[in-house]
Amino acid sequence: MSAESIPPPDLVTINIGNTHTSATAWTFANELPETKEWPSDFRSMATVAKYASAAKHVVIGSVVKQCTSKLFNDLSTLGCKPQFFRIDIAPKIEIVPNPPERVGDDRIAAALGVLDIDETSPWVVIDAGTAVTCNAIRPALGDALPRFEGGLIFPGAAMCLKSLNQGTAQLPELKSAALETSGFDFIGRNTESAMLSGVLAMQSETIRSVIEGQRMMLGGHARIAITGGGAGFLIDALRRSGGTKYDLVYQPTLVHRGLCAAWKAAK
Repeated sequence: MSAESIPPPDLVTINIGNTHTSATAWTFANELPETKEWPSDFRSMATVAKYASAAKHVVIGSVVKQCTSKLFNDLSTLGCKPQFFRIDIAPKIEIVPNPPERVGDDRIAAALGVLDIDETSPWVVIDAGTAVTCNAIRPALGDALPRFEGGLIFPGAAMCLKSLNQGTAQLPELKSAALETSGFDFIGRNTESAMLSGVLAMQSETIRSVIEGQRMMLGGHARIAITGGGAGFLIDALRRSGGTKYDLVYQPTLVHRGLCAAWKAAK
C-alpha cells in the first residue's frame, strides 16, 4: 500500500507533559496505536500539529498552558479543530480533590485508562514522569460514577538527580537516562552508581509505602498500574525492594488510553 493510500488515523490523542509531549494515533479497524514523542517546547508544537492534523479527530490533554495555546494555533493554521479534554470532553469520573480543576489532565486521563482496562477493580496508578504521582481510583458502584480519590506527588528521578548536583559541592551532574543502563543495587561501587541506585531506592520505597497506604484505604485488593517515562527502570527497583507481591500492570500509553476512552464515551 502506498503512502498516499494509507487512511488517516481515526483519532490522535495528545498529552503535553512538563518535559515531553506525546501523540498516539488510533486506527480502530485493525491497527495497533502508534505513539511518537517530542520535547514540550514551542518549537516542537508545529511538528506535533503537522503529525496530528491528518487525523479525523484530535484530542488534547495538557499540563502546560503555553504549549497548549501554541499547539492550538498551529493546528488551526492547518485547518484542524481539536477537542480539549475536560473542556470539550467531560470525563465521566468524580474528581474528589478540591478544587477539581487543579488536578492535572494527565492524572485524570490515567485514571480513565485503568478503568478502561478493568472497570470493576480499585486501582493505584503510578505515573513516573518529571514528577511522580500516585493516585487512588475507586470503580463505579451502582449508578454512581467512578471516583478519582486523589493521591500524592513527589519529585521524579531527573529532579532528584538535578537537586543532588546543584545542592552539593562534589556530586556530578547525571541525567535520568543513565538509569536505563545503570541497573539497581543496594550498594553503589562508585559515586555515579551510588546516586543512581540511591534515587531508585528512595523512589521505590516511597512508592511501596504509598501503595500500601492507598490499598488499605481502597480496601486492600487494589490493582497497581505504572506508566510514564521513568516506569521501566523503576519497576525493576520496585520489585527488587519488595514489590514482587504486587500485580503490576505496565501500560506506557495509559494517559492516551484514557483520552481515547473519554473521547469514545462522549461520542
